[in-house]
Amino acid sequence: TTLFSPQQRALGLAVRRGDTRGFLRALDSAMSGKLGVMGGFLDGTAAYVLSFTWHQLLSIYIFNLHPRPWGGGGEQASSIAMLRFAAGLCVVAGLVQHLARSSVCASLPGAETVPSMTGMLAGWAGGDTFLQLFRELRAARPELCDMPAALNGTAAAEALEAPDCTRLNLALAALVTVGSTLLITLLKPFTQSVECGSGRRTAAARAGSSEQ
Repeated sequence: TTLFSPQQRALGLAVRRGDTRGFLRALDSAMSGKLGVMGGFLDGTAAYVLSFTWHQLLSIYIFNLHPRPWGGGGEQASSIAMLRFAAGLCVVAGLVQHLARSSVCASLPGAETVPSMTGMLAGWAGGDTFLQLFRELRAARPELCDMPAALNGTAAAEALEAPDCTRLNLALAALVTVGSTLLITLLKPFTQSVECGSGRRTAAARAGSSEQ
């Protein structure tokens, strides 16, 4: 009896009895949790694909921060330009998230996917900023990377391979991860107490104004 769940036993019993309605009810009960998990997976996948698509459209074809693929031209923007883009995108993403959660748009189809999609979109922009910063740091300070020794006795200037920056990349990635975690931890209480149009302080202010 422990090998099968109650839903599976109900399905088997309905099949043996030839009870069509009982079978459908048992099937619906057995699949309800699995369909919820599958729906969450599909929502997350859709948010990921949409965020990456919008990131490519905005950063490459509208703001020209990256070279266009397949020889389309363009130059790589600096980390400062990417930082400005990421900061502006965070502001816009916050406003879009608030609008998607509002009573006006919350009931629209697909509105629940917008907050995660815009959050990922801002994350793509921030990741691009740090990647470009890493590239600029490696170009400006190549001595921070591991330089291999000369090969076959030839001159070092000719025999040196490309520097191995794996350790530097890991250190910078760890530094960014720790910094981002601390920043999120510090800012999260403020996002819970202050929000555009809702939150505890806004609710208290509305309650005070209604009493007056």
